[in-house]
Amino acid sequence: VTDAAFRAECLRQGAALVYTEMVSAKALCYEDKKTAALLSSACRMGVAAAGGTEEQFSAADRFARNFGLAFQVIDDILDLTADAEQLGKPVGSDLANEKVTYPSILGLEGAREYARRYTEEAVDALSIFAENNGILTEYVRRLLDRIN
Repeated sequence: VTDAAFRAECLRQGAALVYTEMVSAKALCYEDKKTAALLSSACRMGVAAAGGTEEQFSAADRFARNFGLAFQVIDDILDLTADAEQLGKPVGSDLANEKVTYPSILGLEGAREYARRYTEEAVDALSIFAENNGILTEYVRRLLDRIN
């Protein structure tokens, strides 16, 4: 193989990898938007019912996005690490269906770090609701220890 052919093949494989990563990121963004929209609607209804401020609506959106992301990442992790009995549903389907997941892009430890980061961001967003956020904060933090 000539140097030129080798360089061309490296460039082709590099371009394919970049394309694959872009497609993967786009697929994850789609899932993120879907989950965030559902959770955000529920959170915004709670703020509206309580007569909340714009700042509280913004915090509710931030909470919903980060909580949804943490939940999704942990669900992806459990699909790889839990057994069916523990999880209460079949496992390994993401891998079998070649689904783009956080662990498939970031690796297991990278996905766990993202779950921790999203969880802390969700908890931080709740700080605006200081006097009434204890139970929800605890629930969000327990998400990291979820086994089913």
